[in-house]
Amino acid sequence: MNNSVDKVLTYTIHEVAPYINWIYFFHAWGFQPRYAAIADIRAGRAGDIPAHLKDTHYGGAKKLGRGLTYQYPHMYPNHWVQQEYLPEELRGAQYYEYGPNKTEQAAKAYWDRVKNQK
Repeated sequence: MNNSVDKVLTYTIHEVAPYINWIYFFHAWGFQPRYAAIADIRAGRAGDIPAHLKDTHYGGAKKLGRGLTYQYPHMYPNHWVQQEYLPEELRGAQYYEYGPNKTEQAAKAYWDRVKNQK
């Protein structure tokens, strides 16, 4: 294993548990940028999940402000809506870069077009 993977494997479950979904996502798909995400977490740049993304399927969720301003992307043209998904501390962070192959470049062109149609 390379050093980056060795370092990831030395985290304790208590350090990683709150962020396991993000780490799994990056790891499962083989994204190299996962190391940047893990580095942010390790450096304490992680923050709370935005309130509009928190679970609302229990009594009292509204009182806590959970899910009140969530915008369901599938209700918008092209199934996309401008909405923040990262914690405030990570706003603007970018963990994925499109690769040079034609499939990823086509996906990039599509999303650039969709996001600029506001």
